[in-house]
Amino acid sequence: MSASNSPTTCPTSTVSPAIPSGGVSNYSVSFQVQVWGNVGNGSEQVQNIIPSPMGIPYCTWANHQYDAYGVAGRYPIYVLPLAAGSSFQGWSNIYVDSTQSRDYTLGDFFALWGQTLNNQTMFGKTVPPASSYRQFNDTWIWSLCVGYGIGPFVPINSNWSGLILAKAPFILLTYNTNITGCG
Repeated sequence: MSASNSPTTCPTSTVSPAIPSGGVSNYSVSFQVQVWGNVGNGSEQVQNIIPSPMGIPYCTWANHQYDAYGVAGRYPIYVLPLAAGSSFQGWSNIYVDSTQSRDYTLGDFFALWGQTLNNQTMFGKTVPPASSYRQFNDTWIWSLCVGYGIGPFVPINSNWSGLILAKAPFILLTYNTNITGCG
């Protein structure tokens, strides 16, 4: 692509979500953020927070700590836009393709995203919930859960930012009652 045809905005879709293999660390992690809420009449509704494309040119790129370790003009941790014609299926993929063999963490991903990662306040939802949020009661908390492909999700109770992405193939963040936690 010539310089005059280069995109100047973040792409809204991609032809293929394939990982460009070029680094010594190359893998992907499935990631989901859910905010549950009571909608009245005893029923609950879930809202998925979908990470926008990030770590690719012209998209969200809030942190530049590891710029030199990326491959193909990308940050070593990135999220691609959805493939053209597809719809969100509940999970996003966090891709890692790095020229350096290092442990990238959930904290590194949230720094790239420009979001706070802690169990007290994320995405405008606090523990305990603000009184203006009537659909949440004071038992609602943020939970971080990890799945390994078999068996139930396992809660992570400390050092969320230090969670190594390569060791956590499925990551679920939920804002829910402490009774349901990882579900």
